[in-house]
Amino acid sequence: MAYTREHWTKEQSVYTRIHNSIFDSGLVTTIGRGRVMTLLAIAKHMKDNGKAWPTQETLAKMTGVSVRTIRDDIKFLRDFEINGKPILKAVPYITPSGHTSYVYKIMPISQLSKFRDGRLDYIPQLVEEEDSNESGLLSALDQLDD
Repeated sequence: MAYTREHWTKEQSVYTRIHNSIFDSGLVTTIGRGRVMTLLAIAKHMKDNGKAWPTQETLAKMTGVSVRTIRDDIKFLRDFEINGKPILKAVPYITPSGHTSYVYKIMPISQLSKFRDGRLDYIPQLVEEEDSNESGLLSALDQLDD
């Protein structure tokens, strides 16, 4: 059976757009291809508000690197700025099981965006934030808007 668009799930019709300027500006060269992959893995989980909360373990599996490398990449990406503006914000929160996790917000200056079916003006909310019963997560999500 051929794999056609009719077989796509809702999530498979959502894309991460990488703007050409990510290369033209020298951003990829500056932050390195490994960190770009980490940023793209976070972007894969990005909701319509630019926020995402994948675990570091998930990011490590997606990119084929260790959790330690993901931690190092995230620290670098959090500290990296373009013209004084961060490309990634990360806010820690405590999960119900007592572990520390992070909510990320990929900033527009990162030159990444989400779109669905070629339209940047519509991005489905694949996971409703209100569905989460983790008060720490909701609090961290709110902090990213500051």
